[in-house]
Amino acid sequence: MKKLQRSIAIMLALLLSLSMGLTSAYAANNDHLVTRGQLTALINQTFQIKVDKPKQTFSDVPSSSPNAKDIAIAVTAGYMKGTGAKKFQPDSNVTGPQLVVIACNLLSWKGIEAGGKNANIPAWAAPYYAALEDFGLLDDLGLPAGNVTAEQAQQFLEKLSYVVQAAANNNPYGAKQVGLKDDFYVYMNRKYVADPVIHPGYPMAGTFMDVMKKVSDTGSEIMKQLLQNKDAAASGSSEWRAAEIYQMYTDIHTREGGIQKLRPYLDELYAVKDTAGLRAIAEKYSDRFNLTPFIGFMPVEDTLGDRTKFAAAFVGTRLGLGTALYYSNDPTMANVQKAYVEYIERVLRYSGEKDKLPERAKAILELERQLSAKAKPPEQMQDPKALLKKSSWDEMKKATPNSGLAELVIKLYGLPANMTVYTPDLDYIKFADSLITDQNLQTIKDLLAISTFQAYEAAFSETTQGFQDDLAKAAMGIVPEKLPVEERAAALAQSMESQAFDKVFVSKYFPKSSKDDVKDIVNEIIAKYEVRINALTWMSAETKAKAVQKLKNIRVNIGYPDEWTPAPSYHFTSKAEGGTLFDALMSQKIAIEAAGREAIKKPYSIDIWSVLPVMTVNAFYQPSTNSITFPAAILQAPFYDPQASREQNLGSIGTIIGHEISHAFDVNGAQYDKDGNLANWWTEADYAEFNKRTAQVAEELSKIEFVPGHKVNGELTLAETIADMGGLSCVLDIADDNPNADLSKVYEGFARAFAAWMPVELNVGYLQTDPHAPYKVRVNFAVQMLDSFYKVYNITDKDGMYLPPDRRISIW
Repeated sequence: MKKLQRSIAIMLALLLSLSMGLTSAYAANNDHLVTRGQLTALINQTFQIKVDKPKQTFSDVPSSSPNAKDIAIAVTAGYMKGTGAKKFQPDSNVTGPQLVVIACNLLSWKGIEAGGKNANIPAWAAPYYAALEDFGLLDDLGLPAGNVTAEQAQQFLEKLSYVVQAAANNNPYGAKQVGLKDDFYVYMNRKYVADPVIHPGYPMAGTFMDVMKKVSDTGSEIMKQLLQNKDAAASGSSEWRAAEIYQMYTDIHTREGGIQKLRPYLDELYAVKDTAGLRAIAEKYSDRFNLTPFIGFMPVEDTLGDRTKFAAAFVGTRLGLGTALYYSNDPTMANVQKAYVEYIERVLRYSGEKDKLPERAKAILELERQLSAKAKPPEQMQDPKALLKKSSWDEMKKATPNSGLAELVIKLYGLPANMTVYTPDLDYIKFADSLITDQNLQTIKDLLAISTFQAYEAAFSETTQGFQDDLAKAAMGIVPEKLPVEERAAALAQSMESQAFDKVFVSKYFPKSSKDDVKDIVNEIIAKYEVRINALTWMSAETKAKAVQKLKNIRVNIGYPDEWTPAPSYHFTSKAEGGTLFDALMSQKIAIEAAGREAIKKPYSIDIWSVLPVMTVNAFYQPSTNSITFPAAILQAPFYDPQASREQNLGSIGTIIGHEISHAFDVNGAQYDKDGNLANWWTEADYAEFNKRTAQVAEELSKIEFVPGHKVNGELTLAETIADMGGLSCVLDIADDNPNADLSKVYEGFARAFAAWMPVELNVGYLQTDPHAPYKVRVNFAVQMLDSFYKVYNITDKDGMYLPPDRRISIW
């Protein structure tokens, strides 16, 4: 029988763990047949079904009957009824067909056309079998056509409970009995959302997480090879370091004392008496800790100046809870704030602090609350013109007198006075710096202690693994299951020494044939995109020529680099000679910082593969280089499958490729020219029409209430939605060039590539910050905009997926 143990059982409400036991009436007789009365008790326990004043008037169920109350609940709730003549027959055995019908009653599902697959099933039950089989809920359960044992009933109800819990709280990803024409996404992914599998370490289920898990498992296998070959590896090499890092992390005993390696630095931090002392310690340890609160510096390309040089960018740093919603007075956020305060307390206590921890933790929350109220919302930070607001060194020095950040980076990096300076939100920088006062010094020191702990957390004890559980539950609705220490060790080694893993991954798991095949697909999509641009009716020939020129200039990176750029080298003492993971982590940070300080003195140049691991499950468009990148890790099933049909690959990896190409022409990418310069290549009339159409997309998105009380942010998700629409439209055109093509396979491949399930709380968080619309919206919204969708599936104005033609928007 298929193993039913799922990590989701741990994550979802305590319902399962509290109620899976059999009733006392037959707990010791799992092999015995289950009766109707016993089944009501098991169902009521499993699903925690309660009703007010349950009633039943069956002549064969006296009040003294052991299951009388449960039978009354079952009948009142409506999932079971009597057998006629005022009888319930509580002691009669339950058959498989009867249990299936009861299950559909529990789920409020109707029977569907059976198709004649189950010859042994009574005709009256066949539609209900078909309904459950349509969701994959009878797979390998071994439910008999005859009488059902207590154990079989329990296993079956356990699986149903996944469905119920996954759909709880009006979860938009919950399984429900809908037709393709009413909810295309849920219908196409009905088996996925009915029985979602959340892998350890993740807060949600999804095809991307499935592939990440596959890549993680591959990383663990590569780690084993690196360990086996460690003695043959050159001392200090990337392969040697990876093996050492793994062994240090799995040495749990030594990590128990790891915090003592950090404590001397914390003692020095807490000894600081004023903001001047804070500036001094920030400079002293700038190569290993970030001890400047609230604001940060990063070297960037001088996009509006000399692009061969670096520019200085000053930005606000991320708050502990991320989005402003979590700091608001919304009563639903109280649990998140309480859990955050408790997390801060735990970290401070673990780090060695003792006095007034609750008050100190609350002070951090309140300080961050002030900052969150001043931060610009994420949708306002996407426009490159908003990000690339020029400032000056004099202006930044005046804006950061308390932190001394501008003066500090000039000194540390040796930056020239004529260097271009950008800051997207000067007012926020000024406000954040104004909070760095002697009055707030204790709170700032506590906040910096938290950030240093987080930067080196891998070097500390296993106890720290549970510090954020309560916060995760409050903010995400789920506590990700912990990975075994060996898998965490492999993941850490891979994150620090990615090339050692990437080279093995490419040689063993990503053949050149796949790289060449994907490149052919990219070229085909670019060629079709050119045809589509030239066929646009809303754009002038002048702008079309510039768009095509930009399209043809897109640089394509597939799979892995032709030549590997060495990562910064660093050295640390081996475990055998007394070295610790804390030392290794610090050595790497110092080396990376030193490399950055050297790089900024040279012409601006970044090799994408030097900063992007090949084993990354994602794809990218970079507007400043007009390039698209598809790491090898994403080029596997279900996204790219050499064994799948052409239409399926077009719908999945084809749409992803088209999506990245379309980013060159979304509301942000469209502001860059073919060479990656932020320059206008549009006629005034064409750009006005483009903005009119994109505003319509944002307006339509903003109408969608994805979870009760929370709508999609049309401005925030606009660029990614334009990319979805453009990518899908393009690959459908390619498929349609073949008169025998089955376009439904393209649509289905697109929907299934984005199969996902996540808790409602996590949905709410993503709606605040994620520039992508929710997966379900990405699919349903994009297909609704295409006339061919209505033709392929015969969608009419009677159907839920129908969108009137005047609301269908076409851009690319």
